[in-house]
Amino acid sequence: MNATRAAPGLARVLLLIGMFMLLVQIHRSGGAVIANELTALGYAPSQIATVVSMLFLASALFQLPTGMMFDRFGARLTLAGLGTLGIVGIVLFATSDSVAGLSAGRFLIGVGHGGTISGVYMLALTWVAADRLATTTGAVVAIAGGIGGILATTPLVLSLHGWGLQRTFLAVAVLTTVVTIAVGVFIRDAPPGADSGAAGRAESLAQSLRGLWAVLSNKKLWPLFAMGSCFSMPFNTVGGLWAGPYLWDAYSMDKTQTSLVILAMVAAFHVGNLLYGPLQRAVGSQKRTIVAGVLVMIVLLLLLAVGPGLGLTVTIVLLVLFCLCAPFYPVLAAHCRDFVPLSRAGRAIACVNLMGLTMVFIMQKLSGWMVEFGASVADATAGVGYRLVFVCIALILSIAVAGYLRVGEAPR
Repeated sequence: MNATRAAPGLARVLLLIGMFMLLVQIHRSGGAVIANELTALGYAPSQIATVVSMLFLASALFQLPTGMMFDRFGARLTLAGLGTLGIVGIVLFATSDSVAGLSAGRFLIGVGHGGTISGVYMLALTWVAADRLATTTGAVVAIAGGIGGILATTPLVLSLHGWGLQRTFLAVAVLTTVVTIAVGVFIRDAPPGADSGAAGRAESLAQSLRGLWAVLSNKKLWPLFAMGSCFSMPFNTVGGLWAGPYLWDAYSMDKTQTSLVILAMVAAFHVGNLLYGPLQRAVGSQKRTIVAGVLVMIVLLLLLAVGPGLGLTVTIVLLVLFCLCAPFYPVLAAHCRDFVPLSRAGRAIACVNLMGLTMVFIMQKLSGWMVEFGASVADATAGVGYRLVFVCIALILSIAVAGYLRVGEAPR
């Protein structure tokens, strides 16, 4: 049974996991700023897409092992243990000057920190009352992730300009080390007397694998996995990668100006994280809440695909509104959790994340080719490659939501 929100120690848990997520979010949300920096250094769009997307590829590849670790060892040990690899990755990224080195660093960051949002959710399962789950996880992601996301915009640009890439990310590595140690020492997986999902921790490796297969083969979860393919890809492809270069190429904005727009987009994304939980409670349906948000995203993307003829102000407004609608993950995770026992929650959430992060990697690579293709077309309208990206994301969202419509409301 879930603990109440007044459980002793809850504030400490939320503070530490929030600080951990804040630092992780700099890497997840900093793709657009990093893309601008690498563009200025002369890297090609396909190379930039490779570097930025490596974090999401690694996160996707290690989602299922990470989910098994959550169920077997708990969130505290999993986050602290894998976080060590993330720190190594940050240092490697900071000290590399080649596509291979930068990509390897981002890959290790993805391995070490790819389960952070799942960790927030796993801790909330045992520390927070069930009816507040989406609201609490949404608030942590919005506040901690929002601060980290904001730091990954204009502050990151200023730091890269003043300190350079190496010193900036070495400083991030030092801060991440301190917080990772604090997570391992001071966080507990559940308050005293609460169910911590210990049944999963008593499983052998073979039993853990059978439990994973039970989750993967549960047809009731397949529509949720379909929608899970789009919980991260739209924002991380648009706001986390190409928004800066698009505004630069199509509207001749400089890096400082584009960083301010990205700042507004990231802020809108995390305001959306705050709003989705209360909205779901007001609507009374996880499914209807998600479907409505996704349909609005599709419309906004199709409007963006019209191109520079919209004007700069309208384009910025559409980008910000798109980011506001994008963070439906807390509601989707709560919907998914209601179909499995607590001892398998980590594996169920990991499957959703696997779908989402795999699609991020695929779309970021695909979008790099689209942008290069658009740039290679003679007499092409400015930003045509980016507009192809908007249309492609809208199509993928349409397919995902069509699959998600087949799921029932969560059993109570």
